[in-house]
Amino acid sequence: MNDNEPQPERPKLAVAYDITATAPMDLAARLAARCEIVWVTDLSDEALGPMRRLLPRLGAVVDTAERSIADVADDVSRCAVQGVAAFCDPQLRVAARLAAELGLPGNSVDVVRHLDDKFAQRQRLAAGGVAGPRFAVVPPGDSAAVDAAIAAVPTPAVIKPVRGDSSRDVVAVADADAARQVLSGADGDMIIEEYLRDGVDVVATGMGSYVSVEAVVQFGEPIPLAVTGKFPLAEPFRESGNFMPHPLDADLAAEVLELGSAAARALGVENGALHVEVKLTPDGPRVIEVNGRVGGGAIDALFARRHGVSLTELAVDVALGRPLDVSAEVPVTSAGPFDYEFFAQPPLSARALRSIAGSDRIVGVAGAVEAAANRAPGDTLDWRNGSQGYVLRVSGRADDLAGVLAAPAAILAAANIQYD
Repeated sequence: MNDNEPQPERPKLAVAYDITATAPMDLAARLAARCEIVWVTDLSDEALGPMRRLLPRLGAVVDTAERSIADVADDVSRCAVQGVAAFCDPQLRVAARLAAELGLPGNSVDVVRHLDDKFAQRQRLAAGGVAGPRFAVVPPGDSAAVDAAIAAVPTPAVIKPVRGDSSRDVVAVADADAARQVLSGADGDMIIEEYLRDGVDVVATGMGSYVSVEAVVQFGEPIPLAVTGKFPLAEPFRESGNFMPHPLDADLAAEVLELGSAAARALGVENGALHVEVKLTPDGPRVIEVNGRVGGGAIDALFARRHGVSLTELAVDVALGRPLDVSAEVPVTSAGPFDYEFFAQPPLSARALRSIAGSDRIVGVAGAVEAAANRAPGDTLDWRNGSQGYVLRVSGRADDLAGVLAAPAAILAAANIQYD
């Protein structure tokens, strides 16, 4: 095409944004060939910091501060958007309300409630016949609810906020006394869930006891696109990394993929990306949690590395109502090679980062091709920040399963991370 010829007009996508979402420059660069972004955000939010100056450079901005959704939708409509999306949990509801106001593809507010409220989600999954753990909800300061929950849910158990992400404030309790202590001291709605046992017969040594299904849903039809393997969790439930392809045998992979689709249908999801976490138990795969967005932990980068298109781009195509040119994952056993993303989590006792080796000491170890520190020496650390409190991210590739599962230990030895 001649440089002087007019370029084809790109469709516009409204993105409900806050600071917990994908970095705006990364998102704008990733979607440059697909659409223009109209940023929909609360400009009064102090957490945005310098993003308030950056966003207008990356596209039009519609402010939501102290405004009705109808007024926001009027401004968004004037931008002639053809789709609405969100890439973080807190903004899913804003995106749903906007899509409804504008008559664009999306999920209803009720569906989103079942995606971002863990108790409502458990109820809907159970009603839809999707097997999961026993569970109960406990409002703050309700001693009767604490007693009822402890009676209903066997220990060991997992306690987490009804609304939350990245494993923040998620704890394990070994017995009823520990459960009572955690639930009695909570200042928000909590859910207690039966701990699902590890299926040691299906989990390779060094592999996490769960996987995730990455999917998109368009017009109510789930398309499971990948199963992601996991490194073992750091205590108590912090994610330490992901790899693709999965190492499951074909039969188990088929079960996992079908479970991901069944969860999407049970929750009534109509359009968008899904990240479905699935525990591998002695009784078969069980849904841990469903997120109405692309999975974190660099899963998007892993998928793009292997397929040439990112999950984010596919989610945008769904939001814009474009037909998808993708096929569901075929359940086969893979021998590799495996691409991985490893995240070094600090121990529970760590209060600050003392020192960490430079990337030159890490790249080349166990197939590592890139290493980046997420914390600097002297930075304070707190395991309660969940999975986002990692200190080091390493991207790499291993020829076989043994190589990918050995990568974390080799990387940690090379990084020589010291804590206070």
